[in-house]
Amino acid sequence: MNIQHIQDILFRSSTNEEEALQIKNLCELYISKFWEHTYYQSMANYGHHVWHPHQLDLAMWHRDRNPHFAERGIYSHQVISPGDNVLELCSGDGFYTYYFFSGKASHVDALDIDDNALEHARRHHSSSNIQYYRSNIVLDPFPSKSYDVVVWDSAIRRLKVEEIEIVLSKVIEVLTPTNGVFSCYEIFEDDQCHIPFITDIKKDELIQIFKKYFKTVKWIRTETPGRHNFYFHCFLDERPEYSQ
Repeated sequence: MNIQHIQDILFRSSTNEEEALQIKNLCELYISKFWEHTYYQSMANYGHHVWHPHQLDLAMWHRDRNPHFAERGIYSHQVISPGDNVLELCSGDGFYTYYFFSGKASHVDALDIDDNALEHARRHHSSSNIQYYRSNIVLDPFPSKSYDVVVWDSAIRRLKVEEIEIVLSKVIEVLTPTNGVFSCYEIFEDDQCHIPFITDIKKDELIQIFKKYFKTVKWIRTETPGRHNFYFHCFLDERPEYSQ
């Protein structure tokens, strides 16, 4: 089946299931190859994995049947209420910004330090209620003084412990005091991860750091081949229903 054949099928008044499946399979193959190329080009540019095009996970989902890439988006999506003002730290390709946060939030400020990631995010994941910023989250002030939810996913271990604490001290300054939520995801014990971690902080050590800044820290753990995923919800006030 060539491009002309596909066009003929798409623009005629009727089609059939067999042709539809052929086109679906071809599109999935093409899309996965495209995003694989994007991923490996990013690896080649830096010599290691800095940011990941999550459309690749979406394209490969049918083949791999592994929904792990969606977990972090769903976990943060749970604590976003309609109309919330959201801050996302280290937003990368903007996949979660667009698909999981912007649909409920009134506005999302998404920060990243990588120009290539930001260019990709603006091109593929733009919306009228998303603003992407180039920002060093340790040194630069946040764009707004008040947020209902702050999300920081899969990037904490790229900072030194003292830098993590600087960022957390900034987070609690901008979170709304009564209903504000800090949502965080991090990978531990990952045999297949190409992220250049700076700190080898352990899960229990990270929890103790969170408890210095938040009165309630809730977490869950999931496992997928080669990696242990930890998801955190942290609150400035006491939440007995979330005690662990």
